[in-house]
Amino acid sequence: MISSPTTFPTNLRTLPSVDRRPSVHVGWRRRHRNPDTCAYPTKKQATAESTEDDNYGGVAPYATNAPFVSALMAFAERDAAYFCFPGHNGGKAAPAMLSQLFGPDVFTYDSTPLPWIGNLFSSEGPLTAAQKLAAEVFGSSETWFLVGGSTCGVMASIMATCSPGDFLVLPRNAHISATHAMVLSGAIPKYITPEYSSLWDVAGGVTPSQVETAIEELKEVGKRAAAVLITSPTYQGICCKIDEITKLCHSHGVPVIVDEAHGAHFKFHPRLPMTALEQGADLVVQSTHKVLSSLSQSSMLHMSGHRVDRERVRRCLEALQSTSSSYLLLASLDAARAQLSENPGAILGKAMEMADLARLQIGRIPGLSILDASCFSSDFPDMDPLRVTVGVSRLGLTGFKETCSCQTKKQAAAESAEDGGYGGADPYATNAPFVSALMALAELDPACFQFPGHNRGKAAPAMLSQLIGPDVFTYDLAPIPRIGNLSSSKGPISDAQKLAAELFGSSETWFLVGGASCGVMASIMATCSPGDFLVLPRNAHISATHAMVLSGAIPKYITPEYSSLWDVAGGVTPSQVETAIEELKEGGKRAAAVLITSPTYQGICCKIDETTKLCHSHGVPVIVDEAHGAHFKFHPRLPMTALEQGADLVVQSTHKVLSSLSQSSMLHMSGHRVDRERVRRCLEALQSTSSSYLLLASFDAARAQLSENPGAILGKAMEMADLARLQIGRIPGLSILDASSFSSDFPNMDPLRVTVGVSRLGLTGFKVNELLREEHGVIPQFEGMRSVTLVFNWGTSMEHTERLITALSHLSTRFLDENRSQNQVGSGAITPFAGFRRELSPREAFFAKKRKVNIGESLGEICGELICTMPPGIPVLNPGEVITREALDYLQDARNKGAVIMGAADPRLSSMLVCSE
Repeated sequence: MISSPTTFPTNLRTLPSVDRRPSVHVGWRRRHRNPDTCAYPTKKQATAESTEDDNYGGVAPYATNAPFVSALMAFAERDAAYFCFPGHNGGKAAPAMLSQLFGPDVFTYDSTPLPWIGNLFSSEGPLTAAQKLAAEVFGSSETWFLVGGSTCGVMASIMATCSPGDFLVLPRNAHISATHAMVLSGAIPKYITPEYSSLWDVAGGVTPSQVETAIEELKEVGKRAAAVLITSPTYQGICCKIDEITKLCHSHGVPVIVDEAHGAHFKFHPRLPMTALEQGADLVVQSTHKVLSSLSQSSMLHMSGHRVDRERVRRCLEALQSTSSSYLLLASLDAARAQLSENPGAILGKAMEMADLARLQIGRIPGLSILDASCFSSDFPDMDPLRVTVGVSRLGLTGFKETCSCQTKKQAAAESAEDGGYGGADPYATNAPFVSALMALAELDPACFQFPGHNRGKAAPAMLSQLIGPDVFTYDLAPIPRIGNLSSSKGPISDAQKLAAELFGSSETWFLVGGASCGVMASIMATCSPGDFLVLPRNAHISATHAMVLSGAIPKYITPEYSSLWDVAGGVTPSQVETAIEELKEGGKRAAAVLITSPTYQGICCKIDETTKLCHSHGVPVIVDEAHGAHFKFHPRLPMTALEQGADLVVQSTHKVLSSLSQSSMLHMSGHRVDRERVRRCLEALQSTSSSYLLLASFDAARAQLSENPGAILGKAMEMADLARLQIGRIPGLSILDASSFSSDFPNMDPLRVTVGVSRLGLTGFKVNELLREEHGVIPQFEGMRSVTLVFNWGTSMEHTERLITALSHLSTRFLDENRSQNQVGSGAITPFAGFRRELSPREAFFAKKRKVNIGESLGEICGELICTMPPGIPVLNPGEVITREALDYLQDARNKGAVIMGAADPRLSSMLVCSE
């Protein structure tokens, strides 16, 4: 630990002397300097900025072809100093085994969501432009990218069309995501039994007459179908008569959802079946990784026409997707779409020729047969010519029986791991069982007739291979039995989770490929049933609100202390929690669970030990959103972890300071107060069945890395944070957030978070963030109205720390005015949590009918949407709350000062959606 200025590097003992001219760090965009500006754009940067202005890049063909990929490349060309997520810091602190496995380029583009590039909740920018281009290519009126697989799309489609008690018509062989969607939405199934071939043990599709019968049977008992879900094609490629089904359903005023996960390629060759969009479906879900070439777990949801409420679809997707969406998955969707402009028909034509040859030749082999439409009595119009289903029963074998003619050492290690061991004498397998199993498979040279469509990189989009390197595709595999998936009870993934539980100190650990959002939601759903009360802070992450929508829990809010001087909310105290529990008891109610956010975005920690003892004395389990504290266990100077303080369920983002890939997190469980099986079921309902092996490998490697003396690395990071804190605190006009900024007794603050107050410079945090980024190559993690927050991590270097301090010193010299009272940004008397009042539960408000009103007419109405500033994703208005003047003033003030408004149907806040009576 640095204890005095004498230990600082020589060039930082005194603050640099700076003139008042705008300064640009000399290493920033050094190769592309434009002498006429301070922005120093590269060609690709200019392209990205053109894209940001809702243009696809003008004369730059690469931007026109792939706006998101282009913007990401432009950003990666910069030599930026990162004080933001993820913890691998552009690869500087990536686990060695993962860099060797995937190559270093993957980490360069695995970035935290950046405001000028956007995230899945953005209404403009390169990501929005990429989705618009996808809509044009696939023939939809709107397309949304999905980083939770087609599972997410099916669930969002059902939730967008079915409210609690509504009937959903669907085939009995629909994907499990449809069942999960009914659990979450409260829809009631009206099943259609598809034709089943006992000879093949294969179910077919459904017919228009079956759909009509189901709709009429509901009518006969005074019910109505809210939506119809069709699976077409099936896993074996059997297609339904979607055109007839959509005409029939639309004549009854019923929208049609098509799970076309296996048919994303249909539009791109004349011999292929017509797409569901071409046949009139309203919502269509496609897995763009199954035959097309995006990365596993990436999919798309397409919408056509106006029978389904677009805003409700958007709100459902916000509830189901991570706020830390993987830029790797998003880039792969943009690149795969761009690849489809390069003559996909020729490539698909060759694939069909090979499938035809295989079908013909295999059909001649004694004992084998080929599935075709004649195997069913129903009239199914098409079968995907790229699917070849081979009957093997006459050989006396099942389809499960494997034969293996060769076995490498690592393959044997993987099979040992599958049987519950860590790989025998293989030390690499012992250290990282999932990574080892994945390497074992990659050593083989199999002929792949499975997902994903890039076929281990052989058909990967060229721009994506150039971006992230070719090696990564070798390991982007579909879940396979010998390695397993997130639902497996044994095998390398299970082994890796057990090792993580040992390291982090839990009784059980689950890997999450949907970010910490997924963990928070599963924890609340596992502890709260419909009508149960959840005690939580008003500044909890939006995922807590989404969890209450899905679970039917009712919030009992605690208002945290709020510093108007900093525009920052603190934690909650044990006495506040006790008061909330007692108030519920006085009303004859009981808390089903307590959720605590600790640390906050700015690193403020709560007294978890006292809170857990208090809650447990009332028989109430404690959930801790410790997304920002996954590193706490690995240095004695860091705060105690929530697990060490007795919490029952703890959610950690292992990508924020630790070094797994973005969108990867963990859920830890301790003790027996929470039903383990219910947690497992909730996770199965929320996570993709095509979970990304890339994300899963990064968990295993990051956990293994933590066994290699993490304290020394974290110690160096804290030394640099200490240095920055001390030196920045000496810069005129700047201040540092600490515990004294609050009257409540918060026991700790994360020493790796440095929040800098900038209001005395006459600047907002949004403006300072922009200046640091554009003129000095410094990227903070978070900006608010009066501050910026910097995250120090494993990869933070001294050179970058020096650049940060120098940049802030330049800003001070440039903007600090002698008349500070006039120069200072407003005192922030408007608070985000003032006077809120709930009229409906989040679930009631989410599914209620809505109407749009002008912002001036919204006062006193019940809010129908979740509205927050981003980051950090803390709601200012929750669905079901009365819209107040204070909330509107805060949102308008934040937007005027540069905040991104998330969740609102109208991000410009000229109108709002309110609940109709």
